[in-house]
Amino acid sequence: MNRKRKNEIKYFYQILSDIKNNIDTLIKELYENQNNLEFYAKSKPVILKSKYPDLKKLNILKKTSKWEITDIGNELLNIYGSKNKDQYQKMIASILGTYSFNGFRPYAVLCKFLFLKYGVDKYWDRDEIKNFLSLPINEIIYYTNNEREPDFNSLVKSNMEEAMRPYSYWLNYLKNAGLAIQDENGEKLNSNVKDFLEIFFAEIENIPRHKKDTERNKYRIIGRGLDQVNFRNELLDVYEGICAITGKYFVFKESNLLEAAHIIPVSHGGSYDVNNGILITSDLHKALDSGAITFDENYNILIDPRVKEHDYLPKIQKINFLPKDTEFYPSLVSINYHKEYIFGRGVIASINN
Repeated sequence: MNRKRKNEIKYFYQILSDIKNNIDTLIKELYENQNNLEFYAKSKPVILKSKYPDLKKLNILKKTSKWEITDIGNELLNIYGSKNKDQYQKMIASILGTYSFNGFRPYAVLCKFLFLKYGVDKYWDRDEIKNFLSLPINEIIYYTNNEREPDFNSLVKSNMEEAMRPYSYWLNYLKNAGLAIQDENGEKLNSNVKDFLEIFFAEIENIPRHKKDTERNKYRIIGRGLDQVNFRNELLDVYEGICAITGKYFVFKESNLLEAAHIIPVSHGGSYDVNNGILITSDLHKALDSGAITFDENYNILIDPRVKEHDYLPKIQKINFLPKDTEFYPSLVSINYHKEYIFGRGVIASINN
């Protein structure tokens, strides 16, 4: 899906419709055809049109000059082949926890909503879920981080009619991840979701030590510690080592001192994708996190009127430097969320607060 189409998506159910194939079917077929990816790709039109793209979105396949299985994909297939159900569920949960769309992690946010609304072992109300999925993306993220009731009065009827279409897709993923149960009475979360949320909504430095030591091997926090390093390296690359706001380098002893800032915080469901980041100095990073500054859809810099900056910030109130490829620009989902919910407020609320 290209950048323009991604930015046209406004409602949560639309994102959950982005992956349309059941994960158990995808992995079974990939396992059976892992040594013949190109041949299998040509066997049915749906493989290249839908199945391989879904596996690519989940970071299980990648496409260079040909289709290849990623390191994460190989690990998953090895676990699948070993028939270790517990490890397999943990790996699928790890993939869901880090799966990103336009700067935030929809499956992680969905699990957080279900936990806040129903807790563990309480059956879900499908009408309530339909209403929730019909909400705008930013309203969803804010609700799950502030535990206040969303405004359902402004729901669009056509959205409500469409909202449950992806229900079977995402339920299949949660069940395969060991996070949800379905029986004759309906659907509910199970207790595994507590560890999942504790890990995937914590900043890496705030993950409890025992989780770092033990749960990492279970949930394969696909990166979490490494993600921050990779996130910064990718931003350094696409921003060419230049601060987006000042337009200047900041190098000492051949080391670039600029920081990788998340626009939607990780604790709010933000991802480690380049589209949810911006390369800036440490003081501007603090200003962004505190809500002192933000950006609009045209990448203008907005400054909270309470800031006493004394000519510190650039006179031209526009982002000074953006990547050459627009694919790596900050996503409008990320920017709009920050402008609406963090600007003037700061980063607040997490699953443990």
